[in-house]
Amino acid sequence: MGNAPHGHGAGVQSGSGAYLLGRILDGRYSITSLLGVGGMGTVYRAEQFSMHRDVAVKVVRQDLQNENSVRRFLTEARAASRLKSPHTVTVFDFGRTADDILFIAMELLEGCTLAAALRDEGKPFELGRAAGIINQVLNSMEEAHGLGILHRDLKPDNVFLLDIAGSRDFLKVLDFGVAKMLGDTPHGTTVTGVSFGTPIYMSPEQMMGRKLGPSTDLYSVAIMLFELLAGAAPLEGLSPVENAMKKIEAKIPTLREVNPRVEVVAGLDAFLQRALAPDPANRPPDVKTFRAEFEQVVRNARARPVSPDRPEAPTPTGTVRGVPVVTIERPARVPRLTPRSASRVAARPAIQPEAPLDVVAPGATPQAFRGKPLHPPVPVRRVEEPPVPRTPPPPAPLQPPKPSRAAERRVRPRMTRLSSVVCMCADGARHKALVAEASESGGYLYCQWLPNLGDNVSILFRPSDDVVGPAIIIVARVVRIVDTPVTPGGVRGFSVKWLVLRTQGHLTRLQTFYKGRFGVELPVTSTHTEARLWEFWFETRILHRDVVRRTGA
Repeated sequence: MGNAPHGHGAGVQSGSGAYLLGRILDGRYSITSLLGVGGMGTVYRAEQFSMHRDVAVKVVRQDLQNENSVRRFLTEARAASRLKSPHTVTVFDFGRTADDILFIAMELLEGCTLAAALRDEGKPFELGRAAGIINQVLNSMEEAHGLGILHRDLKPDNVFLLDIAGSRDFLKVLDFGVAKMLGDTPHGTTVTGVSFGTPIYMSPEQMMGRKLGPSTDLYSVAIMLFELLAGAAPLEGLSPVENAMKKIEAKIPTLREVNPRVEVVAGLDAFLQRALAPDPANRPPDVKTFRAEFEQVVRNARARPVSPDRPEAPTPTGTVRGVPVVTIERPARVPRLTPRSASRVAARPAIQPEAPLDVVAPGATPQAFRGKPLHPPVPVRRVEEPPVPRTPPPPAPLQPPKPSRAAERRVRPRMTRLSSVVCMCADGARHKALVAEASESGGYLYCQWLPNLGDNVSILFRPSDDVVGPAIIIVARVVRIVDTPVTPGGVRGFSVKWLVLRTQGHLTRLQTFYKGRFGVELPVTSTHTEARLWEFWFETRILHRDVVRRTGA
């Protein structure tokens, strides 16, 4: 294990974030050296004047700051400073300087990240060692969740192993609540560079921008446990979209599928599949339940481990005089060739393939037609016909040029967002999909199921967890199908053209959906605010109200 100061797991990038070196921050901290640069900020080594000690100071990137994020940052930093677990990094101070620099001062740690330890050792951890590490992470989570604080970015880069004499793997969890401090992403997390969280370790609800809870952090803990035991995360090397699709469809591989040499015990894969279930309601709801189920798996491992190096004992197939007997099938005996028997085999004549038969006419001998055609060629005379004069068609009336799809996208640009939807077919079948790009004219959906070109598909947009109301459905026509992705790690999908949007209830909910999905205001001419059914036709851009009439009225 290398001996490096605490730098949040980020490698130092020369020329990046070093603008504070040599400065006095907020009159209290002297910035002495650069420790690391990450996605959310820069970490420096600094001397705290009042305490005469070295600390780690994390400075938040200014391009991530606005008034809301600053207010949230100060609130969440105050909450994180209340954490006292020995397995959580201690926050000494936080604040905002006169020149709008947000910072957090934390204890300076010596050691390396869990991610670096995995890379340096180059092999999976034993179950006992992995269990010790995960239990310390759970101790940190238990205190934070009890105070209503979520981490939101758990990964090996945010777990720091300390160099402490007599303790091999004493750890601390870093960056508690920093993702929340800098602001939650809106519903529909952007695909191009998920800012808050790492896609490999993020839960499905976090990738979809839905409501989060303790099971969200525990999902990340389960991914870390998987990586410790297999030497690789379950969905490494995939694009964020393909990663999200497989998590939503519960297509998490087993440990053996990722690493055939991994140590497997009874119930381990079942526990991981439950902890990585797409629906948070099907996962362990809290740290206490997660810990109890995992400890039961570890006890099973100590009682009877199963691994490729030590297979299970054979099961008795019968008894003889009351004693269990195991029947072992022996392979068939292959006779060994001696020099004498080998000479007899070599002396046998080889089987010659049959010669090809000549096809001849009835009554003729093969010698007469060998190499000659059966019938002489018949000469064919070509007769040249004079061309028939054709009257050219009348010129078509001039039509205004139809705008290209690229021009239409420039007028109505697509917004790259990731949200889970359900495609409903005419036969009643339903298929999960992800809408990644959308504009007022159409969008692109990632889906393993593919419709036919020209089909109409009803797309159900699920309401977010904190919004109560009827579903929103968009009927669309399939205009393009991508069966074989051209990029590695791509996902099959299809493009659609929006036809009509349907929903019920209050108009403001429809307006909020339209603004959040397409980035523009819904054109509204109706003075009513409630309707049994709203229909917005994209081609005419007209909003209709109560188009469905009551029968028998």
